[in-house]
Amino acid sequence: MENLENKKIYRFKKFLGFLGFVFDNIVFFHFFGFYCFFSFFL
Repeated sequence: MENLENKKIYRFKKFLGFLGFVFDNIVFFHFFGFYCFFSFFL
């Protein structure tokens, strides 16, 4: 029973880490694109 719980927690943490990774990339590329866009026009 405990093993199953640990697996669930491990999966959840992996999922959260993946979400955080995707979110970080979106934020990074969003700001990077924004910066390139502005430096192109200014």
